[in-house]
Parts: sequence; structure tokens; C-alpha cells
Amino acid sequence: MPLDFSRIIIIGLGLIGGSIAKAVRKENVNLPILAIDPDQNSIDYAEKTGLINRGYNQFSIDLENNDLVIIAVPVKYLESVLRLMKPKLSSQIKTTVTDVISVKAQVLENIKTVFGKVPQNFILGHPIAGAEKRGVENADENLFVDRKVILTLDDDEEERSLALDSVERFWCGLGADVLLMDSERHDLMLAATSHLPHL
Repeated sequence: MPLDFSRIIIIGLGLIGGSIAKAVRKENVNLPILAIDPDQNSIDYAEKTGLINRGYNQFSIDLENNDLVIIAVPVKYLESVLRLMKPKLSSQIKTTVTDVISVKAQVLENIKTVFGKVPQNFILGHPIAGAEKRGVENADENLFVDRKVILTLDDDEEERSLALDSVERFWCGLGADVLLMDSERHDLMLAATSHLPHL
């Protein structure tokens, strides 16, 4: 599995966050995986089963060079998570940040509210994957195999190329097919496909 990161930090140990941890662990058993989640039961389960090396209830982790931070929380919590992250994201720390949230317009709004603009090391993402059951205890190491992951870029694509390439290789390493598009197209496409079954 091609990985450009020396440590993975997952914020949110639900089905998606847990499945990312399980898929990474399957491919690279020695890669350190840390997680942040307010639910101590989820942390205990993930630590006990070996999905993560260590879990935290609060954002008390110092970010380091070559970290990949994956935000896997409901969108309503995103802005508060970003505010906790901001003091730890100095220009000297080369941390790549991505997310798995489905509505990119809201993600962009929250990022710009907190940071003023989208930092160069932020790569917005959305894996088109899920399951009927929720929670880290239902994590599936094959959840992303042959599934689409959409990475969205709206400006300064050239400046983001290194982070983009790394995130793209990360998802491909988990078996996903990566697509690139702007956030507006992403949201329009997802709105259409999500309403299609109702029609």
C-alpha cells in the first residue's frame, strides 16, 4: 500500500472513520493510527481490537510533519473541530488534512469561516460508501474497495498538488477509485443521485 504519511489521525470513530482505520491496519499493520472521539466506548473498542494505537476524548494531539488528519464527523460538528485544529496547524508543520463529509459547500463555508481561506494542505474528500449499520464496531476493512472517492478542488490546484497526490494515493491504496471535481458539481451530482430513488 503506497502511503506518504508516517501517522494517521482520525477524528470521529463512526462507521467511516472506523472502516478507514481497519482498512489501513489491514494494509500496513505497523502504521501508527490515532483517533479522537468523545465516545469513550468507541475508543475502548478500537483500542481493544487493535484498530488504533491510541484514542483521545479531546483534541490534545500535537500535529507533526507528515501526519494525515482525516475528519470523519457529522457536518454540524465540523466548525468546532476546525477551531480546535487551527492552533496546531502552523506554517512550519506539514500536515495534510482531508475529510469524508458529503456536502462540500458547507465544508468550504466552515473552513473559510475558521481559516479565512482553504489552506493549501486541505484536500476535501467524500467516499461514496456506507452501510446500514453504524458505529466503529461495524467497521469494514473492504468498505472502500471498488467504491468512488470524490476529491474536490475549487482553486489553487497547482499549489495543492503535493497534498492532492498524497491523498489520492492514500485512497487508491484502500482500493477506491478516485474522481476529481469542483465542489459545486459534486453537490449537484450528489443531490440528484440521492433524490433519484425517491423519484
